[in-house]
Amino acid sequence: MNRLSSIWLACLLFVTGMQAGAQVNDWISTNWSSSPYVQDIAIDGSGRVFAATDGVYRSTDNGDSWQQLPFPDTDVSCIGINGSAHVFVGTWGHGLYRSTDNGDSWVKAGLQTSRINCIAINTAGSIFVGLDAMGGDSTFYRSTDNGNSWILRTIGMPSPSQIITAIATGGTGLVYASPTPPSGEAVFRSTDDGDSWTPTGSGSIFNLLSLLVTPSGHVFAGGYGLHRTTDDGVRWASVDSGCTTDLVRSLITNSPGYIFRGMASYGPEGGVYVSRDDGLHWTERTSGLPMRVIQKLAMNSEGVIFAATYGAGVFRTSHSMTAVSEPAQVAPDAVRLYQNYPNPFNPSTSIRYGLPNRSHVTLSVYNTLGQRVSVLENGEVEAGYHDIKFDGSGLSSGIYFYRIEIRPLDSAVGQALPDGRGESKIGAGSFVEVRKLILLR
Repeated sequence: MNRLSSIWLACLLFVTGMQAGAQVNDWISTNWSSSPYVQDIAIDGSGRVFAATDGVYRSTDNGDSWQQLPFPDTDVSCIGINGSAHVFVGTWGHGLYRSTDNGDSWVKAGLQTSRINCIAINTAGSIFVGLDAMGGDSTFYRSTDNGNSWILRTIGMPSPSQIITAIATGGTGLVYASPTPPSGEAVFRSTDDGDSWTPTGSGSIFNLLSLLVTPSGHVFAGGYGLHRTTDDGVRWASVDSGCTTDLVRSLITNSPGYIFRGMASYGPEGGVYVSRDDGLHWTERTSGLPMRVIQKLAMNSEGVIFAATYGAGVFRTSHSMTAVSEPAQVAPDAVRLYQNYPNPFNPSTSIRYGLPNRSHVTLSVYNTLGQRVSVLENGEVEAGYHDIKFDGSGLSSGIYFYRIEIRPLDSAVGQALPDGRGESKIGAGSFVEVRKLILLR
């Protein structure tokens, strides 16, 4: 081999090695060419992405191209999409608009002169709108007829309540909202679709801009830092381990129950963080983002997240975040069993649990007669978080229960019982928990 060939080969090996060791960025830019200051982003069930800035834009190819829609206003503030793919867009002073043809045409949908801050739509199709009333008192409205009519719903909220900064919906009738000024409370709870409200124990939380109700019923409130309640708002606790306390503007969750927080900071902080343990620990996922001012996050059915940034347009993750990894050393400080997701489900669902130490795990599913219908786990499992898929294809609709038993490896325990009445005799230091799941065909 001559000297020139040797130099060429060395260069090739060097470049190849660099490419092999290169890190794949979490985020890539979409072909966004409009205003870089994007207020909101939402995705319908067919994967159409809608973005709000100085108008409304739509992408049908995951952001590879964008089309400006004939939206009749430029002061756009927020977007909501219902289960019928009807798109609702709030404006800053000109009320609400609705499109039933994927944004090709728009009509006024009430609240004609309102400054609309936020929109939330539950699975039953009820639409909740929070207003900035500029010193007034009429700030929270609900529509049950697709936006044709609206009813004021502020019974129990502080008065005067000038701004609703965030809304989140949960199970049947469950709504959380953040009115400002808070009068000592930042988050209010309704169990009757907003007909009446009660304060939660959130008096020390201020400047809220985001709310999230997880499938397990836990509620997250984002302001300067993040707080969580696991008891319907009686107690709130800070959940910022591994994360900064910059302004949390957006909160979303995915099918395995991971939680993503979008944060706003013009410095080196902010960006996007993910938690796989119900908010107890957070991992930064910002590689590829040119700035860290996140206005809103939205996820499509494939697990790809879109980020509306305030200054750099729209970005999306380079891969699905449904199975996003975290450092192996992250483990809970105690045994944890999470509510399955989705629930109800058809035909499969995911069950998640966490172990602080390597342990023997038995995870089984039972019917209402106490008969074991499936064994999902039975053996030694490493510390950390684990997701187990349960497929109920061969079962009839109804209520089932999943039961987990965690046993220390050095504990003296009995063997599994053969008649399905239980997993084993409980030994010293064992952990047992049962949760309900619903198969709905």
